[in-house]
Amino acid sequence: MALLLPSPAAPAAWNSASGRIIIAVKHMCMDMELQKVPFAPCRPYAGAVLSRFHPNGETNEGLLSAWNATESKVVRPADETFSVTSGALVTAGGVAFYGTRDGDFKAIRLTGGKDLYKFKVGSGIAGNPMTYVNNAKPYVGVLSGAGGLAAIKIAADLKGPTDGFSPMAQYA
Repeated sequence: MALLLPSPAAPAAWNSASGRIIIAVKHMCMDMELQKVPFAPCRPYAGAVLSRFHPNGETNEGLLSAWNATESKVVRPADETFSVTSGALVTAGGVAFYGTRDGDFKAIRLTGGKDLYKFKVGSGIAGNPMTYVNNAKPYVGVLSGAGGLAAIKIAADLKGPTDGFSPMAQYA
């Protein structure tokens, strides 16, 4: 079954000028086989063996999706290697800010997906972009850090690709 899953902690953003809802997406297909797995506190628990694969031979795990609410169609302004878990911040001028799991903080133009800015932060980004003003000057920022499934795999010292919860294997 093909899924376009919104990232669990990633909020959607609304751009009223374009009529688009911007959503960070995990772009994947998955087979799931239910299996009795003993529960262990503080460990990932799925109760199933999960096998992930890319839809239609594509290689990207994530994308920034722009849903055109007036035309009911999806626009894909940006494909990413790994799932996008940061959410997006969108300006009135149609610029989206978001972070990637491989540590890039990006600004793209929603029409056409053109990269306007990219900064390597040194860690994967799971935090949500924010904006603030200091001394009348606007700023955009994001909290970086592995977070999410990658951090659980590291904290639980899970070494094998199928240990605990198989989607974590992509971040091994």
